[in-house]
Parts: sequence; structure tokens; C-alpha cells
Amino acid sequence: MTVSSIEPVQCREGNNLLGETLPQRLAAALCCGAEADLVFIGRLEPQGQLHEEARTFSEAGTRYDWSSGPRVSRLITRLENAATTQGTSSLNPSAASDGYPGPLLFISQSLGDGRKRVALLLRLPEKPPFGPREHRLTETLIGLLRQNASSDDVPLLLHVRLLTQIAQVSGSSPDLGYSLQFALRELARHCPGCLASVWLVQGAEGTVLELAACSDTPWNASRPGPSMQSGSTPSTVLSWGLTFALRDSPFAPVVERRQVIYLERLAEQPWELLRHWASQGFHACAAVPLFVGQEKVGILILLSRRLAGLTQEQVHLAATIGELLGPIIACHRLNERLSQAYAQLQKAQQQLANAEKMRALGELASGMAHDFNNALCGTLGFLELALKDPQLPPPVEELLRMARTCALDAAATVRRVQDFARWDRGLQNAELVQVNDLVRHVVELTRPRWHNAARADSRIIEVALDLQAQVPIMGNPAELREVLTNLVLNAVDAMPRGGRIHIATTNDTNNVWLTVSDTGVGMAPEIQQRIFEPFFTTKKERGTGLGLSISYAIIQRHGGQISVSSELGKGSTFTIRLPAVRNAPASEQSAGHPPAQTLPRALRVLVIDDEPHVLSFLRQCLLHLGHHPDTESDPEQALEQFRRQPYDLVITDLGMPKLDGKQVAARIHELAPEVPVILLTGWGEQYQHSQECPPSVRQVLAKPVTVEQLAQVLRSG
Repeated sequence: MTVSSIEPVQCREGNNLLGETLPQRLAAALCCGAEADLVFIGRLEPQGQLHEEARTFSEAGTRYDWSSGPRVSRLITRLENAATTQGTSSLNPSAASDGYPGPLLFISQSLGDGRKRVALLLRLPEKPPFGPREHRLTETLIGLLRQNASSDDVPLLLHVRLLTQIAQVSGSSPDLGYSLQFALRELARHCPGCLASVWLVQGAEGTVLELAACSDTPWNASRPGPSMQSGSTPSTVLSWGLTFALRDSPFAPVVERRQVIYLERLAEQPWELLRHWASQGFHACAAVPLFVGQEKVGILILLSRRLAGLTQEQVHLAATIGELLGPIIACHRLNERLSQAYAQLQKAQQQLANAEKMRALGELASGMAHDFNNALCGTLGFLELALKDPQLPPPVEELLRMARTCALDAAATVRRVQDFARWDRGLQNAELVQVNDLVRHVVELTRPRWHNAARADSRIIEVALDLQAQVPIMGNPAELREVLTNLVLNAVDAMPRGGRIHIATTNDTNNVWLTVSDTGVGMAPEIQQRIFEPFFTTKKERGTGLGLSISYAIIQRHGGQISVSSELGKGSTFTIRLPAVRNAPASEQSAGHPPAQTLPRALRVLVIDDEPHVLSFLRQCLLHLGHHPDTESDPEQALEQFRRQPYDLVITDLGMPKLDGKQVAARIHELAPEVPVILLTGWGEQYQHSQECPPSVRQVLAKPVTVEQLAQVLRSG
């Protein structure tokens, strides 16, 4: 099979490249050897259906008007009936019969299951009848066709088995590279001396082909392409490169018109790519298209080192495998896109679940913190008042101071819980922040831990910075420092034998990205799922479980996201996304509250709180500070008291039944705008900077309040 130039052929159509069938070749041999002018070979089914397998004519037979005689199918039916009646498998009448005016020879051989193969040879009317030689020749050749039928089934079964194996491997393996590698190696095994490769169409225009797999290159999962890796065994295909342009090759008809092409004498071809393959010892190549529907996928190239080139069967097998690989590649690509979409959906669901969990836990923690603060307010207040007694015995004073320290620690823990609880309450004290400066500041603040203390423990920890962010963010610097400090210290704790911390910043159009990576022990997937939950810790007694949950809340308040990726033994990476500020807003004067008023030394103070122990503490505290307090637990009765006599100051709790503290402050402002109001709240510090308070509210104090805090507020006026 020599092709001096490209001869395009359609993949699904019969053509000389894919070869004639054996019955066609035998019919041509009988036409010549038996000197027949028409040879018909067919298969007769038990129900009488006749399936034509081959029909050929001599040169004289092509000019004869065969329509003047009976139809071949009708003639064969009559001859088969006559042969069955006579108990013979052949008819060779010496004269014309059965309506045909010329000599004929009819052979019928059983194929089993009631099927028969029949052969009919006709000569033109003026020619002599068929002799014994022609009879024996016809029986022998038809017998060879029968014998070869089972041997023809062998390669067919092998090919079917190969296609089934390829389909099974591609269905069971999620990796496209492995599936292609298996298919190409099996194709090369069935085609000795051949090398098979798959090239995929790249780009929207499809003018470039990229090598995806090659039968002589080891497959590895860490490859740059679907199945190739730069460090693998050198391949004769790879020696040209991983890509080539269609315009620089003869394969454009394969991609553009779905044609199979076959070329021999590669060294004489005008394309440099083919001459390069010829220099590698290849003499012929075939290229078959890979399509799914009308979508271009790529091409399969089969190169042969044999001087005789590729056989028709090998080209046909490559084309068949190519028809299977196109949908396989498309399915793998679809699965990959679906996996990516599913992973993104899972991530979004996890973020929504975390947000909902944080909201629910925040509400719970906020309510608990409010109750704790009310209890601590009285506890801490009475302890401080007791410590003011100069007659206290030293042992008792020491015990009271220890109790006060415990109360202050409890108050600090409650404040941390409140920091977590107010993750969705909005950002306060925001200003423009340069993330790169923030990182440098935190690195220096934490240097005693990652440098000095680590070296004291015989650990070497390096900190590397890659600060590329070019735009600021709007945020609370103190809160962001807390987040970054927490991440750095966690990284230090995760590297008991030392290691490296890498902090990087960058930005895109809308966001600033900050990553903190370490080379520590890493985390298992089940720990990563819970790492931002409050009170979840892996540090046992050394951790409170609030650091990362508070960090999560802070980033949420800033309108950003924080996530973690980790692998056991390979470290962890925390990624923070924060909204970028492209056009920094001009600084504005805060709305603020009315100017502070200087209060007289001894004040008449109306104190309102629904908690009796808090009310009692505030009364004792104000008396201790030299003021004149009146106390009320009912806000409506307190307002009636305010109407009856003047007061210099009102101290009211925020959360009360009937009327809350803001409503009380609004009523006070209506009755006496000049009287300042101090709000006390067990909800924490989120109301201290709120713009929703009535104008008469001069200060918001978070419980528990110490004697010194209250004194300082009263002194500040």
C-alpha cells in the first residue's frame, strides 16, 4: 500500500485503504480463474432471505445486458430448491436451464444452523459450459471462505475485547492520562513496531495540537499535560515537542474534515515534522480524527517502523479506537468540570454552614455572656469595695485580691466570647490599612516567639515574606493584627522541630489576598472541618479554642473570608480574602456626641438596673466615690422619679423589660436635654461606638464595671 500523496478517506465509509472483504477477493479470483462473466457469493438464511456478500463481473460481463434474464436472487432460489430435491450441493447443467440462456454453475455449502453459503457463476450465452475444473475450483475457494470464517472471527473478537477493555479502564479510572496511556499501549501491542500518540486540540480556534499521551512514555500523575511529565523517559514523539501547529503538518484534513489519512516514505514528505519522525526510524504514519458529535477533540497518530508500513487492519483498528477515544476524552473533561463545580459547591455549602453555625453559636454565646457579665459586675464590684476597707486583715485582703484576679480573668474570657458573638454586627473603628505594613508589624511583634523562644528550645524557625499587595483595605488595624498574630503563633506551635513560615500578600481587581503557610505537622481533614469552631482546640490545656473562631468572626466583619488547606506531615496554609479599596475615601469628621460637660464633684445620680445585685453595687460604689445615688429597678418608676426632682447624671442598664436603656435615654433627653446618660450593658463593647444611641448618651460602659472605671468616667465629665 503505497501512497505518494495525501488521499483523504472518510472514517465510516468503505474504501480501498481499509481493504476489500474476503468474499469480494474470492469473487474476483473466480471471475478470472473460472472464466466466469458474473460471480455472485451470498449467504442464504433458513427463512429464505438472501444476503449478498460479493458480486463481480468480467470485462465482457460489464457490457452484457443481464436484465434480459431472471433476477439473480430468483435464479438462486430455484437452483437451491432443485439441488435440495436432487440431494446434491451443486448444479452444473451442460446446457442452459432455469430461464437463463447461458452456462451456469451453482454451489451450496452448509454453514450450520440452517444457513448456507451459495455461489453462482454465469457465462455469456455464446460461451461453453463450465467443466469439472471450474467446478472443483469453485468448491475449493468457497470451502476456503467457510474455513476462514472462524479465523476471521478471531481478530474481530480480539478487537472487540480490546475496545471493551479500553471502555472498562476509562470507566473505572478518574484519570484521563491513565486511560489514554492504556489505550495507546494496547494499540501499540496489537500493532508490532508501531508507536501511538494522542494530540488534543487547544484554543478556541483549534489550530494547535498538544501531546496528551504517548505509548512509549511512562504515565505519571504529576505531569504537565493529561499524561505527560517533563522528567519521564525520552520519547521519539516528545523529542519534537509537546505542541505543533496544524499549518505546519499534513493533519489539517483530519481535524477539519474528519478524514483518515495515511502516508508512507516519511523522509520524502514536505513537512518537517514527518521528516523528523523519519529520522527517528519511522517509515509510515496514519492519523485518525477524535470527535464527539461535531466537537473537535484531537487526533490519534500511529507511526510504523516497518518498511512495509501499516496494514489495512491496523489502520482500521486505529480508526475504531479513535471513535471510542473521542467520547472518552469528552466524558473525562465533563467529569473534571463537574468535579470542580461540585468542589466549589461543597466549599460554598461549607461556608454557608459555618456562617449559620457561627450565627447560632454567636447568639447563644452573646446571651450567655450578657448573663455572666451581670453576675460578674456585682461580684467584681463588691470585691473592689471590700478591698477599699483599710481595716482588712492582710490574709483576708490577699484572698480578696486573688478572688478579684479570678473575676477579672473571667471577665476577659467573656469579652473574648463576645468578640466571637458579634462577628456579624458590623465593622467598627475602620480605617485604611496597608496590609504589607500590617504584616511587617506583626512579624516584629511575634519575633520573641518565633525567633527567641524557638531558638531557646533548639528550634530554628525562618519567616519569609512575599509582599506584593498594591492596594489598601478598609479595616480595624487592631483586629487584623490579632488575626495575623494568631495565625503566626499557631504556625510556630505547629512546628515542634522548627521549619519555615511564609507570609504572602497580593491583590486582584476587587480583593487583597493574604496567605500564611507553615511546614509543620499539618491537619487531618476532620480537624480542618472544625478548626474555626469556638472552643475546639488541638492544644489541649494550652488552648482555649477561641483564637481561630474569633479570627473567623473578625474576617467576616471585614466582609472577607478565611479558609485553610492542609495535609498531614506537609504543613498548613491559611488564606484570607479582604475587599480592596481602589479609591480611598476622604476622611470624615465623626458624628460624635455632644461635647463633654464637666460635672461637679458631688453628683445626684439616678441609677436604673433590673438586676438587684448590680443596683446594690452601683449604689455602694457611688457612695464610696462621694456622690448621692438614687436607685430604681423599674424604668417607668425611674422616669417618674426623674420628673419629681432634678439629677446631674443618669446611669441606666441597656437591656431591661418594659423600657430598654436607649428608650430611657430618649425620654431623659426630652425631659432634660442637658442631663447626660451613661449606658451599662452586659452585651459587651459593640454599643460603645454605635451611632444609634440617643444624643444624651455620653458613654457606654461594658459590664463588669470596676470602681476605677466608673470613677474615671465621672472624672472625665
